[in-house]
Parts: sequence; C-alpha cells; structure tokens
Amino acid sequence: MKAKYYQLLLLFFCLLVTAPATAQHKKTKRKKPKTTTTVQSQQPFRIIGYFSNWGPVSKIKFENITCVNFAFLKPMPDGTILNEKANDKLYDIVAQAKPYHVKVVGALGGQYTDKTFTKITSNESLENTFVDNVMAAVDKYQLDGIDLDWEYPQFNSDEPQKLVILTKKLSDRLHQKGKILSIAIHAKPKWGVLALNDLYPLADYFNIMAYDDMDHPAHSSYDFAVTSLNYWIVDRQLPREKANLGLPTYGRNPKVVPPYYKDLISKGADPDADLFNGVYYNGKGTIKKKVDLALRNVGGIMIWEINGDSDDETTSLIKAMKDETRDYQRSQIKNMANVRSIE
Repeated sequence: MKAKYYQLLLLFFCLLVTAPATAQHKKTKRKKPKTTTTVQSQQPFRIIGYFSNWGPVSKIKFENITCVNFAFLKPMPDGTILNEKANDKLYDIVAQAKPYHVKVVGALGGQYTDKTFTKITSNESLENTFVDNVMAAVDKYQLDGIDLDWEYPQFNSDEPQKLVILTKKLSDRLHQKGKILSIAIHAKPKWGVLALNDLYPLADYFNIMAYDDMDHPAHSSYDFAVTSLNYWIVDRQLPREKANLGLPTYGRNPKVVPPYYKDLISKGADPDADLFNGVYYNGKGTIKKKVDLALRNVGGIMIWEINGDSDDETTSLIKAMKDETRDYQRSQIKNMANVRSIE
C-alpha cells in the first residue's frame, strides 16, 4: 500500500514539474503578430546617378551618391557589347568608388537600341550569347550589376513578353553571383504598359524616368513626379521599396537642344527657380521637394545625369539631394502598405 502511495506521489510530482515546461513550450508555438513592411526596414535610401561615358570621371562626387550607373554599355546586333574606348573609364570609376562603398552598375542599352534588342530577343541562341557577353562585361569591369534600359519594346507585339524572358535570364545569372539587376521604366501609362508586372520579382529595383513629359512645357514638374508614382505604385502595384524616382539635371524648351542645368546656371539662371529664358528645369527648391516625396514614399531616387550638374556646391542639385536625405529620419515614412495614393 505504501509503495503504491509513493508511486502516486512521485507521479504527481512529475506532473507538477513538467506542466510549466509544457505550457512554456505551447507558448513558443504561438504565431507572432504580422508586422507591416516599410521602406526603411528594407535597405538604405538609394541615390543613383547615371554617368554618360563622354564625361570626365572627375564629375562624379562619390560622397553624394550610393550607386553610379555607367551609360551605356551598348548591345550590338551580333550579341556582343560594343567595345568603346570610353568603357575603359569603368576601371577608374570602380577603383574610385570602392573607398566610398559606392556601387557601380553598367547601364545596358539606352536610346536608339530598341531594334538591336528586338533582333537579339528574336533568336534564342543569339539571346543566350548576349547574356553570356553581358556577364563577361560584368566580370571584366568588376561591376556590381546591370541596369537594363530597353527603350522601348514595340506596341502590339510580343516584345514586352520577350523583355520578361531576357530579364529572367539576366536575373538568374546576375543573382547567382550576388549582383544587382535594375530596369529603367517610362513614367507615363502610354509607355509604361510595355513593362509588364512579371518583371517585378526579377529585378532589384526600377528607375522611373519621371522627366521628358512632352505634353507640358515644364517637362519634369513636381506634379508629374506625383502622377508618375501614383501610376506605378498605386495603379500598377510596383513594390514601393523597389521604386526610384527619376530627377533631371537638364532643362527643356521645344525650340532648343535640351541644355544642362550647369550651363543654365553659368548663363545666369537662378538655382532656386525653374524657368530661364523659356527653358524649364528643376532648381534646388523643386529638387528638394521631390526628394522629400521620394523619402516618404519609395526606396530611392535616380538622376539623369551626373554630367549635367553644377560643380559649385552652392548650386549643385546632387549635393542638394544628398543634404536633403542626410538628416531625414526614415522612421517618419508612412505605413507603406496602407497608403492608397501619393501626394
């Protein structure tokens, strides 16, 4: 009888000891509450500057940007990359960028290369050769990635889908090596429809070219920036953290060749205004306002292009962009998942 009593007592004691542990174990299995993803939880704010290969490398102020997009690596109809002497500047750019931890990306394509992309993507063997040559250029120049700039696939064709196929091949190869893939996209719906949503998971970010609005004299107004972001972020559901708002360093007037901002300033334009002798441009005030818009809503900004900026720090647009981001508290960014429109 005593033995049975002690057995029961021992069993009771064991239950007391294991019960809290079991309860604790059950607690650990509870699902954590879902958290809302915001831009600041993803990565630092991007400041990407396109650098045209005809300019001097000394124009690049690495302390003011996070990435240089070298424009352009030109595709050729035979699937090779044009071996321009200007491409050798990449060696200097990469070497000078390293101490600043600035990435260097090769912008592939550009204006007037649409027919070349059409030919390359119409032949699978040629397309594969082209991708191999792109990767060879990445290795040769020690690039951090590629920016795909097909301007633009044709309407009423299968070319938008061919862009997806090419992007998928580049994405697979680049991401295997830990490299970046970005895509330049038009800001307006008319041309934006040529970039399918299928591209979203394939690229790391998208450079929205929010300038050259030929329907208005002010080709890159603040309102156009807002409209562009609403189209891509709200209507097209491009992930906010993948979007970069494009900013220009040049002006426009239909009667003249688009002048660089630096040339307008040298002729007497006000760095804080937006109009000089009939030429509309973005002065520092508008640029700062756009940077604030981007800081509140997307993952970064993109600049076309570095050569157009003023060398004087007091009038430099890119310096103004950097200054505007430096002290901004990213914690101020809105709850991105719940914002229905951008203002």
